[in-house]
Amino acid sequence: MLNPIADILTSVGPPVRWLIPDLLPEGYLVTLVGEPGCGKSYLSYVLSLALATRTTVLERELFVPRTVLYFDQENSRPDRDEYVRMAWHGLGRPSISLLERHFWPQHFTLGDLGWYKTMTACIEEIRPDLVVVDTATPSFCIRDEDKNAEAGFVINQLRVLQRTYAPLTFLVLKHQLLVHERQQRLTVRGAKHWEGAADSVLFYLKAPGRKAQDGLHAAYLESIKGRAFGLSSGTQLHVKPTWTADRKGKRLGLYVPSAEWQ
Repeated sequence: MLNPIADILTSVGPPVRWLIPDLLPEGYLVTLVGEPGCGKSYLSYVLSLALATRTTVLERELFVPRTVLYFDQENSRPDRDEYVRMAWHGLGRPSISLLERHFWPQHFTLGDLGWYKTMTACIEEIRPDLVVVDTATPSFCIRDEDKNAEAGFVINQLRVLQRTYAPLTFLVLKHQLLVHERQQRLTVRGAKHWEGAADSVLFYLKAPGRKAQDGLHAAYLESIKGRAFGLSSGTQLHVKPTWTADRKGKRLGLYVPSAEWQ
C-alpha cells in the first residue's frame, strides 16, 4: 500500500470547483437552516434557477449551466409553483430552454422508506450537479428527528450517492431550533449530526427590525461551520429582497447593514 502523504504535501492539489463562488463548492454536503417562513425555500429556488441558467446571483457571476434536481417535500404544489415563478421573474426571466434542460423539480416524490431508491433512480437518470432536499425530516421519512442514529444513517446514504455520482453536491434544508436570545447560539433542530457530519452549515435568518414598506423583510446568511472552502465560519451575507416593477418576482440582492446592527 502506497502512502500518499508526500504527494499531498508537495503538490499544489486540484483547485476547488465552485457551483456558486465562495458559497457552494462542488462535492459538498451543505445543511441550510432557518426558521419556518424565513424564506429558505425561496432562496433555494433562486439559487437553483440561477445555477441552471448561469444567471448572476447574490453578486456571484456564474459561467456554466449546472443541472439541479430539487426535491420539495415541504411546500404545497401551489406554493412551490409560485416560488418558481417569482424566482424566475426575479432573476430577469432567464432562458426557459436552459431550465427545461437543467432544472428538474420533483414534488412529494420522496417521503417514505423507499426514498433512497427513488432518489437514486432520479440521480441516475438526470445526473445533476446539485441535489436540493426541502426539507430533511419529511423527505427522508425520519421518525425521530432528535436521534443521531437516524440522521447518521441518512447522511451515510447521501455520502454513498456522492461517491457513486461524484462530484455531487447536496443542499439539505433543515428547521432552526428556537433558542432563547440570551443564549445567542444558532443550532439545528433535532439531531446534532446534521451539524457535525455536514461539510458546511448555513443559517438563513431574518435580520433585526421591521419589514420594509414593500412588505419584505431583510435576511442574512451566516456560516457556523466551514471547511477549507465555502462561506467562512462567522461570515454573514446580508440579503435584501425587492419586488420587480410588475411585482411578479422578488430579487435577492446584497446590502450593507446599519452600523448599529453591526
